[in-house]
Amino acid sequence: MEKFVTYEQALALKEIGYDKYSWFGMEYSLYKADGKHTFYANGIGDETYISAPLKSEVMNWFETEHQLFGDIHTDCTTEPKFCYVVNKFFGYPNDLTEKEWRWELGNYSVLYRTREQAQNELIDYLIDIVKYNLDK
Repeated sequence: MEKFVTYEQALALKEIGYDKYSWFGMEYSLYKADGKHTFYANGIGDETYISAPLKSEVMNWFETEHQLFGDIHTDCTTEPKFCYVVNKFFGYPNDLTEKEWRWELGNYSVLYRTREQAQNELIDYLIDIVKYNLDK
């Protein structure tokens, strides 16, 4: 399974404010301007490269920065199929003594044949929620 977001997702994430670089040893995980993934030690600050984060890092960013919690579920009726759901938390999660807090539970997506498909569609959906301000 691919662990990094796609090049298109990396571009969209940068557009909505995600611009963290992933370190792997002494190198950064980056995409070149042509969309090829690379590990490079001197890419920061060079406009020809953009961050290529891990999907798990992006999911954590959506949780901490936007309180959007995405999950992949397995449908086990006949064969494994996958779907996603996004739940939104309103309030301050570190202090639940406040008077106003709640969860908005999301609907399940359509079924996908692979977990990777569902995960990519989930990240695309989360990007759209933030980009178009749909989480209010």
